[in-house]
Amino acid sequence: MPTLVTGGAGFVGSNICEMLASQGEEVVSFDLKPPGSPHAAGPRVRSVLGDIASYDSVLQAIRKHGVDRIIAAAAKILGDQEDPLGTFRANVLGLANILEAARKEKVERVVSISTAGVYGRRDDLTPLAEDLPMRPEDTYEHTKAQGESLVRMYRERYSLDVRIVRFPFLYGPKQYVVWPLNIVLYHALEAKLLDLSQGGDYALEYLFVKDAALGTILALEATGAKGETYNIGTGKITSTFEVARAVKNLYPSFEYEIGPGLWPSEILNAWRRGPLDISKAEEIGYRPKYGIDEGLRELDAWERTHPDEYRKWPKNDLWIM
Repeated sequence: MPTLVTGGAGFVGSNICEMLASQGEEVVSFDLKPPGSPHAAGPRVRSVLGDIASYDSVLQAIRKHGVDRIIAAAAKILGDQEDPLGTFRANVLGLANILEAARKEKVERVVSISTAGVYGRRDDLTPLAEDLPMRPEDTYEHTKAQGESLVRMYRERYSLDVRIVRFPFLYGPKQYVVWPLNIVLYHALEAKLLDLSQGGDYALEYLFVKDAALGTILALEATGAKGETYNIGTGKITSTFEVARAVKNLYPSFEYEIGPGLWPSEILNAWRRGPLDISKAEEIGYRPKYGIDEGLRELDAWERTHPDEYRKWPKNDLWIM
């Protein structure tokens, strides 16, 4: 029986669909939009247009395709400050619809994708374990924390098998969120000098999207994991200095001047925290396959052949030129 992946045409969802299909699984990709290009996985992935904010839409997809497992990957992250209601609609109402439809149809298990952002800002940069209290700050983080509360209620009241995976800062082809990693790579791709008076010590935990997909699938398939929450990351944070050196290895002509200290953006500094403790995920077989060098190498290979794509990266107040 197939696995339904909500947000299956998106950044994370499409990678999950392709990885599942490459393992011989039947997959239903459920999204508001059709995939931008045919799934590399081929005929094992069926695309269904639908909206997670519509309970009937989710329910009919489960019934029509005989779904017995769901990965809830659909989410709204961009523009959450300007459209908090839209973020709530996608990340809380959408998840509620998925959980209720799964209960109604007796779906075997669900994996809900959350974020390390539920831990909030942490000036102490020690590793973060799953049992730490949540301290969300921005709109997106609050909706993900609310989603996790919904999951706990469905576990306890209805015995629904829902697992949670939490990701740090994702990167990879077709991703348009502005992390310092993307800003550094953009300057190399455009052969522009990157001149920053500060920010070299600013460090985030970057996770390549294929490792995120791998960790999600392992959480889905793990026996004895009913109701568990897993950190899926690399277990380390990477500074802007380290990112710049890795990009320099790819582009020897890339020039940059970066001063020490934190990134010159209050928003980015509010995202600062230590790395995820991934020891629990290791118990279900998870090991990240991509370090920063390997991930950047694969991302760079894609960006070189898709120049119109990386130029879509938004130039907002986080984009320090």
